[in-house]
Formats: sequence, C-alpha cells, structure tokens
Amino acid sequence: MKVHDGGWFNIKTLILLGISCLLGIIFVIYEKNNTNPVLNLKLLKNKRYVGLTLVPVVASFSFVTLLTYYPSYLTGVMQFSPSYAGIIMISLTFPVLFCPLLAGKIVSFGVSAIFIVLISLFLMILGRILLFLVGGIDGLLPLISIALFMIGAGMGLTAGLVDGLALSCVDPDEAGMAASL
Repeated sequence: MKVHDGGWFNIKTLILLGISCLLGIIFVIYEKNNTNPVLNLKLLKNKRYVGLTLVPVVASFSFVTLLTYYPSYLTGVMQFSPSYAGIIMISLTFPVLFCPLLAGKIVSFGVSAIFIVLISLFLMILGRILLFLVGGIDGLLPLISIALFMIGAGMGLTAGLVDGLALSCVDPDEAGMAASL
C-alpha cells in the first residue's frame, strides 16, 4: 500500500504508522535492558560521535543528490546537450579525486582533522547556496561551475577523515557497532 493511495489519514496508513512506532518503542526498551545490545543507544548520547556521523548526511544531501538529479536538470530544463551537461558535472566530480589526498596531506602537516571537516561542511553549504542563487541562469555558467566545484571539494575533503574521527570518539569495544550505525 502506498500513502498516495489513501492519504496520510487513511486508517491503513495510520495503523501501519502506529505499529511502526510501537515496534520502535519495543526495540528501544529491549536494547536498553539487554546486557549485549545490537545497538548500544548510549552511543547516541556522545554528541561528538553523533555530530560526526551527520557529516555524511550533509554530504549526501549536497553531493549525491546533485550527482543523481542535476544532469537531468541540465539536459531537461536548461536544454544543454548531454555532452555539455557532462562537462559541467566534471566540476562536481573532479575534486572528489584529489581532495581526499589533499586532506590527508594537510592533516599530516598538523592541521586538525576537525578543522578540515568544518571547512568541508562550509564549502558544501556555501556551494549549495551559490548554486541555488545562480543555478538556473544560463549566462552564469562559471559561477555554477564554481558552486559545483565547492560542493565536490567539500565532499572530497570529508572522505576518509570523518569515519576515523567518529570511531575515535567511541570505546574500541564498540567500534564495530559505531561503524555500522
């Protein structure tokens, strides 16, 4: 059954939502009372860990959605040829090739990895704002390319760094659980 078949207030939808909430509550109670939980919910109290696990969420919303849908926008709405749209998309994907290496080099020189992650978040957010402002204007392709490059650089800078940082915030005994979360 799909929500659009009957709407959010359809009795079947409400029953399924209620069952999902009930099962979620049962899971939380079970995990809290289990001596060997599948998911130690105390991990979610570690603010630094949770913050670092949210960095890939930002990256997914800013990079992956563009990688998936922006070529269609460029060819459909902007009426660019597929080849030209592909050339524009290189601005997004190229930084992901070298920025992880660059981030590793910068950290090896003593710069804080957290600082690199903050810079990457700043680049992704600023790039999305710039793309929002100029993304539909044909004459501003250099600014569109700069915005895409910033987003790609932000994505590339976090690759590899954020995983290690997040896992360093938890006990080694919980590293597997933390990695899967």
